[in-house]
Parts: sequence; C-alpha cells; structure tokens
Amino acid sequence: MSIDKLKTKFITGAFINDVKHYFSKINEIIDWINNIGTPSYKVYTALLTQTGTDAPVPTILQNTLGADITWSYAGQGTYNGTLSGVFVEDKTFLAINKSRAGGRQFSLYRNDDNEIEVVTEIFDGLTPIFTATDDILVKTSIEIRVYN
Repeated sequence: MSIDKLKTKFITGAFINDVKHYFSKINEIIDWINNIGTPSYKVYTALLTQTGTDAPVPTILQNTLGADITWSYAGQGTYNGTLSGVFVEDKTFLAINKSRAGGRQFSLYRNDDNEIEVVTEIFDGLTPIFTATDDILVKTSIEIRVYN
C-alpha cells in the first residue's frame, strides 16, 4: 500500500475498520489453535481391560458424552456399555482396536440408543471358528463418537 493511501486512511479514520478486521481474524486463528470451536460430535475414548467374569474396567482418556458409560458383563465374551439415550441411530460412530495377536477378534456394536456391546472372540485353529472368550481385553482402545 502506498504512503498516500495510508495517509488518507489515517486522516479519514478508515484504518480503524482495518484494525478491527485484523484483530477479529487473529482471534479466530487463536481460537482455532486452542481448539475452542464447537466440535461436531461428543466423544468417549477409553482403554478397556476385562478379567474373569468381571465387567470391563475403562481407563478413560476423554469423555464429553456428559456422563460415564456403565460397563457390565453380559456373558462369555460379551460386555455391555450403558448410557441412557446417548447412542443415537445414524449419528453414532464406533471403533475398537482390532487385535490380530493370538487370533483375537474384537467387535463393537450399537444395540440401541441406550446400549453398546463389545464382543471378544478367539480363533480356534483346530475347529476353524471364532469362540466367545473372556480375559482378552487388555488396554484395548475404543472410541465412540456421537455426532450432533
């Protein structure tokens, strides 16, 4: 910008609008860097560990669902996570670590708006099928996202 243009902006006071605009943009950038913007989903990220016939125990890394999920043992290799009205159909994304070690298979399902289900199985090489099995969730990562 030329000196004459700068002088004109200063004399007329037009530079004030430019300063406001630049500060507004700087604040937007700072908010973005600090992740202050509203996310488009709520998230539950945890590491699950399960032993015997006990319910899985979560090590919660992040939870913005508004309350904790209650975990329970439903049967061999099957565990339920309950939180009333949270797991909305067509808005819930589920992910679980897929272990290949020792023929292990983990699955995570949405049963309804109130419940999700974790199924753990192990591959039996003698009879080529997966069998529901306890004691194989060890710090297994899961993530649940519920989109707005």
